[in-house]
Amino acid sequence: MIKVLLIDDHPIVMEGLKNLLSRQEDVTVTGCFDTGKAGLQAIEDLAPDVVLLDINLPDINGIDLCQQVRKYDKDVRIIALSVHNERPVIKNVLNSGANGYVLKNAVGDEIIMAINAALKGEIYLCRASRNIVSQVQEGELTEIPKITRREKEIMIKFATQFGLI
Repeated sequence: MIKVLLIDDHPIVMEGLKNLLSRQEDVTVTGCFDTGKAGLQAIEDLAPDVVLLDINLPDINGIDLCQQVRKYDKDVRIIALSVHNERPVIKNVLNSGANGYVLKNAVGDEIIMAINAALKGEIYLCRASRNIVSQVQEGELTEIPKITRREKEIMIKFATQFGLI
């Protein structure tokens, strides 16, 4: 039986993941947590095989959480779940120790494929993430931006509205 632990602060996402995973005969959800701190403690206590991890949590980002998990558990498989589809974000999450990256708008089968691939020791990227990572763009950021793309859009709209740019 594959033990999966969920860490996500969105209840509807958590319910969807539990529903998806409950349909798998060889998977059991060992716990659901909405903060990185609670999830980290649960990883220690429950020893899951796989952690499905939202990279935007209220108390810690997924990159830092992956690094903390890797300090004491090199074997647990970590699959990052995110709405962020920027190449630097994906690469930084993988470099922090994640075994996979699945966008939250991916189909459920991709999460199951990610779990199976990670358990085989493979790095898994959902179809959209593979496309993003394979397309290097000139002038691309190499670090994760300090603000999100949406925050940047709002700032530009505000600055334009008030004649600042």
